[in-house]
Amino acid sequence: NGHRLAQDTITGAVDITAIPLDAIEKIEVITDGASATYGSDAVAGVVNIIVRAPYDGAKATISSGYATDGGGLDKRASVLVGKTWNSGGALVTYEHESQDSVLASQRDFASTVYAPYTLLSSTNRNSYFLSGKQRLSSGLTASIDGFYTSRGAQFSSTVAPEVSFDVPSAVQSYGGTVELRAVLPLD
Repeated sequence: NGHRLAQDTITGAVDITAIPLDAIEKIEVITDGASATYGSDAVAGVVNIIVRAPYDGAKATISSGYATDGGGLDKRASVLVGKTWNSGGALVTYEHESQDSVLASQRDFASTVYAPYTLLSSTNRNSYFLSGKQRLSSGLTASIDGFYTSRGAQFSSTVAPEVSFDVPSAVQSYGGTVELRAVLPLD
């Protein structure tokens, strides 16, 4: 929605999977110089994720997919609930996603690697998102967007026959923006 999210790694990445898919209305890609309105370091371009305006109703989504060569089964389920009123509205979204690992033994090109060895980690994620907008008076509007996500991953590595170890990881992140927008005199 035109706001920069805080970086969540030392590499400067932003985890956009923290925003559940059902909360997204559209994605804008702004290239080159026009992206500088989002900050001086946005010289190559910007991806602006526009979340749904306040939503009226409820929606549930279930999806699944897998890799054709085995492993990587992905399961996703989400729920979106929203309510609008004359001067604004709000929505809340929850999404759970999990993906099975892809093992070296499931791919021909990695058949010489000691088993068990993980090519793609198993992951699980729970994301929550809240968005609200309220017109406070003529020309004055307040809005809020917030998210919380917890993610876990696990992979196995084998360095020699029968010498392997499992590596789990877990990350929690949260963030949000509050905006007060006013129409100034003379437009």
